[in-house]
Amino acid sequence: MQRLAHPVRRAARKESARAHAAHDRRHPAQTIEHDKRAVEISPYYFEAWNNLGTQYLEAGRLNDAQDALTHAAAIEPSAKVLSNLALAYVGAGRYEDARSSAEASLRAGNEPSRTHLVLALALGRLGRTGQAVEHLKIAAPELPEARGAQKRMERLRQEER
Repeated sequence: MQRLAHPVRRAARKESARAHAAHDRRHPAQTIEHDKRAVEISPYYFEAWNNLGTQYLEAGRLNDAQDALTHAAAIEPSAKVLSNLALAYVGAGRYEDARSSAEASLRAGNEPSRTHLVLALALGRLGRTGQAVEHLKIAAPELPEARGAQKRMERLRQEER
């Protein structure tokens, strides 16, 4: 088990637990507020920053999501954080940044199928359909939504020829 370089205060962990409970009850505004309190109490609590970023993503608050996830990645550039950041970049139309974050996520390990899907989305938008198809093929066995995207991308690739 990895030790965090910066200790997380007990009060921050309690706020994070409250955020999870609010999320389970489908109260997004409360979830965000509890996660915000958690990072105010412990500014280096990267899991809370990541959770806050994903809540912002779900709420469609892309700039806030990018800010929170960039903060999380600066503290701990884990595969999950980098994959979430790549998704935020795709949503904001920042495809080159999305590609870079997704590739960094794959190098960091874990989250492979989802990250390959996000990377494929970015590559497709960058006009690199051949590479996008290859990443969709990797994601497809575990993610049903990647299969349909893979077929559409392969048709685009054939049209380019």
